[in-house]
Amino acid sequence: MNRFWWHVFVVEGMIT
Repeated sequence: MNRFWWHVFVVEGMIT
């Protein structure tokens, strides 16, 4: 589950 969350964080940081 950690990977999923870390991915979400990275994606959000990239799109923002």
